[in-house]
Amino acid sequence: MQIDILRRYTDRPITHNFMGHFSDLDYFDLGRDLDFVSWDCYPNNMWGVSDRDNVAMAHDLMRGIKGRNFWVMEQQCGPCGWQTMGDTPEPGQVRLDISVPCP
Repeated sequence: MQIDILRRYTDRPITHNFMGHFSDLDYFDLGRDLDFVSWDCYPNNMWGVSDRDNVAMAHDLMRGIKGRNFWVMEQQCGPCGWQTMGDTPEPGQVRLDISVPCP
């Protein structure tokens, strides 16, 4: 319903910030009517530190939702502080997390 309302008033692309491996939503259903997919990459968070395979798999999932490239709307560049203070990314980690190759 929200996309239908927005499309009445704008011709700008519509997206939604996905959250990596969040299994409480059907990402493929949510992404169906979006113009493109975007996601927020926070690999060092209050639940732990993600390894490169986990980040790469999240990139792959985002690409698979619409079968094409995606945007990273947010990228962790420092410690997260949602409920507890997270780790600071290691030197070079931000560049690695944003550039994990996806076939």
